[in-house]
Amino acid sequence: MGRSGDGDELRGSGLRIVTRGLTSVGSAAAVILSLGDRREAGRNARLLYHGARVAGSCALTAERAAHQEALAR
Repeated sequence: MGRSGDGDELRGSGLRIVTRGLTSVGSAAAVILSLGDRREAGRNARLLYHGARVAGSCALTAERAAHQEALAR
């Protein structure tokens, strides 16, 4: 893969990236699945996408931070 990890070297060589999720695909695996040129999911596959955690005194997702900010207005 290219330095950015997005598969540019493979795509530049004419190869296509096919990703396939068959059962449970969560967290980083779901992000990797999304990077394929052709993405497939099995009939009973479960995909889990979630926000990233922000380091600090308490673990906080970007979604929760935005929600707290909206409540503070």
